[in-house]
Amino acid sequence: MSARGMLPAPAGAEGLDPEIRFMPVAGDAFEPTARPGDVWVVVPIDRYDGEGMYVVDEFGKAVVLVVDTGCKNPLTSVRVSHGRRYGNDVLSRADFEGIVLAKCVGIVRVLDAAYLTPKAGGVA
Repeated sequence: MSARGMLPAPAGAEGLDPEIRFMPVAGDAFEPTARPGDVWVVVPIDRYDGEGMYVVDEFGKAVVLVVDTGCKNPLTSVRVSHGRRYGNDVLSRADFEGIVLAKCVGIVRVLDAAYLTPKAGGVA
């Protein structure tokens, strides 16, 4: 998984699949489901694996899309969207599989982001 923006699972994370990655939610396209400051939990994947939310490589940047089969020919195409506020596009399955990096499997809701950033001089 080479797109920027995805972080590996923390070392020693007991019980987690070592392939799990974490990716900060950027922007408000998926509110209220996911808000800026929350974290996507994703697993690497290289193919369409049913409807859901996927991370794709969009011009070198990792971006989350909603993907479903609500298009004219669901056997060969998928419908993609950047969220509720944006329109839909249709991609061939082959084109989608050329850009897919991961599938979103969860969201971590961050209650106080101040505790997630390093503080100058250590813990306050």
